[in-house]
Amino acid sequence: MLKRGLLTLLVLLLTICLCAGTLLGAGWVLTPAVVKTAAPQGTAPAAESALPAAVTSPQISADVARQMDLIQTQVSAMRGLTLQYPFSRDTLTPDQLRQKVKDNFLKSYTPQLAADDVLLYSTLGLIKPKTDIVTLFENLYSEQIAGFYDPETKQMYVVQGTGFNGLERMTYAHEFTHTLQDQHYDLRGHLKITDEYCHTHAEYCSAVTALVEGDAVSAEQDWFYSDGSKQDHSQVQDFYLHYSSPVYDSSPDFIKDDLLFPYQKGYEFVQTLYDRGGWRAVNQALEDPPVSTAQILHPELYPQSKPETVTLPDLASSLGPGWRQAAQGTLGEWYTYLVLARGWQNTMRLPEALGQQAAAGWAGDSYALYQKTGDPTSRVLVVEWKWASLADADQFWSALSTLCKERWGAPLKESALELKWAPANQEAVAIQYTNQGTRWIIASDQSAFDQARSAFK
Repeated sequence: MLKRGLLTLLVLLLTICLCAGTLLGAGWVLTPAVVKTAAPQGTAPAAESALPAAVTSPQISADVARQMDLIQTQVSAMRGLTLQYPFSRDTLTPDQLRQKVKDNFLKSYTPQLAADDVLLYSTLGLIKPKTDIVTLFENLYSEQIAGFYDPETKQMYVVQGTGFNGLERMTYAHEFTHTLQDQHYDLRGHLKITDEYCHTHAEYCSAVTALVEGDAVSAEQDWFYSDGSKQDHSQVQDFYLHYSSPVYDSSPDFIKDDLLFPYQKGYEFVQTLYDRGGWRAVNQALEDPPVSTAQILHPELYPQSKPETVTLPDLASSLGPGWRQAAQGTLGEWYTYLVLARGWQNTMRLPEALGQQAAAGWAGDSYALYQKTGDPTSRVLVVEWKWASLADADQFWSALSTLCKERWGAPLKESALELKWAPANQEAVAIQYTNQGTRWIIASDQSAFDQARSAFK
């Protein structure tokens, strides 16, 4: 799944902030979606003079450092968490950010991992085959990142334009929240937000990142409404009026949606937690984090409802020698929705509402993608879903059947339990209705399809 980090995105800041505001005449009136009047619950913050000092970069002026210190005090008081030990903070120019993207965010994204992602996403119908995904991510992050916190180095960065203005100050409130989260709940250790763990547990990391980002967005918004100045509000409005995002706007729809998922859906999830029990409930979630995107999308499922374990058979033995596993994992409810509704062509997508309804009964899934060594066009993808009820299974079967008919045309074989396509010189495809579940097989040729299908007999 998409490579994530603890990022603050420009499009996120504008979307969340401006959707909660109202433009009236020539004036800018900011109206928060949720006004939080209750005192923060948790550890009472220490006085500003007693807080550990941040290690501040020499390029940060004394005036900006004082503003940062004040924002820290305000966020700590609002969030109810104190700074436990010093951290490093710095600002970046846009050029320095692009280099950080190359050196940090894309350093571990090897050509093979990128090629495997393109193979997976294109087989699912989410992106065009042969997409240069590395360049896309480099340009997208360089355009969109407004700041980030690195839990490995304990460094926080804010991308600074012409000054430390409303957008940068709001970004600082967001990133400082990540600092507090890390010092109290250990982002890498307890919450397991690392490249290594997330590579093999993408569904969990999508959920926990949504919690972490939702917390930071909520804190950022509270700061902006309660402590942001009129000048901050005016500067953010002015930035919005002149802002453009050509890379984001031209990106595949699924990437745009997935990029915003932890911020928008995470924000909604955290607001639900806050309504249940204030910041104490948010803190409890950081101690016992959600484990699936279904819990993020449906907060009523948290914390009791856990995903079912879905185990695929040994496809490697059925496919025979020369095949390698290119990817495996869990799509989750969120990616199931994206597959249904955010394909890169109109024939590869259903209406959004239908996709949401069909994915909403998700109870668990597993997928595996295989590729033949030396043949980049060869592939076998198997996805197996389980559903919360027979009605949910029926609803998804109907949606996936419609999607496949749009993409591959009339099926060669159609029954109540299986639809099969085998167009000449194209993929061999089948969907099968299993015990309160669905199986989807996509193969680059009939022989590979038959070998993969034999693993389920």
